[in-house]
Amino acid sequence: SPVKRPPYVHQVPLQLIPGIGPKTIQKLKDAFGTEMNILHRVKEGELKETIRPQTADLVIKARNGDLELKAGGGGTYGKVQS
Repeated sequence: SPVKRPPYVHQVPLQLIPGIGPKTIQKLKDAFGTEMNILHRVKEGELKETIRPQTADLVIKARNGDLELKAGGGGTYGKVQS
């Protein structure tokens, strides 16, 4: 019988989301704890009270798998489009 495994959860690390640098990551961690909590559990309104609303929208899009990606190639990595 096949082994039951939890579903795979796709996620984009905070540092790859446009508008989120080291200071913003620290601000989010100070407010909400771990990066996993920020990426998967913090409510949209709470994010928008802590960081710029446009940046919070990108975190929510990442959570929902709705970020637009620019494909990489020729020795370059793909990027998240803002």
